[in-house]
Amino acid sequence: MIPKEIAILQQILKRERFKKLLVVLIAFLGGGTFFLLTIFLNPLIHSFLFLMGFLVYFVGGLFLVHVIRTWNICYTPVYCLFTNDIENLVWVYQIKLEMMPFGIKFWNEETLVLKTLDAKEHQIRAFAPQIKLLTAYLAKQAPHISFGYTAEKEQWYTASPMLLLEDRAN
Repeated sequence: MIPKEIAILQQILKRERFKKLLVVLIAFLGGGTFFLLTIFLNPLIHSFLFLMGFLVYFVGGLFLVHVIRTWNICYTPVYCLFTNDIENLVWVYQIKLEMMPFGIKFWNEETLVLKTLDAKEHQIRAFAPQIKLLTAYLAKQAPHISFGYTAEKEQWYTASPMLLLEDRAN
């Protein structure tokens, strides 16, 4: 049986996959719109519209290839970090995003930033309660991880990710 936190991570990654598929659909619809416009508009701008349509289709296709490659959530880098490679995590911090147009709370989302020993960065976007569960899971499973953002930690990580591990050991 998988832990509750890993099940939540799977839900988050599935939602991210759905968002990416939505972007691919919008890109293909946009590219198709450009191609249709080449038929109905002025012949002087046919080549420009055709080029724009091709470019949007190409970018959408690249994005679709990325989504298909990581279709199985178990093979995504973030899932592998949480399940198989948790000792490679060095530093974890959160970024909170609140959208409040005209002072009305509209959207509240947090980003969990995961930094690894090999100087790679991974991000998970989710709602605050899910992020709290994931950080608690990481704190329990890997006490070597440094939590929270400070400018000093940023400098240490930039110099060498091992410095954060050494600081945590002391």
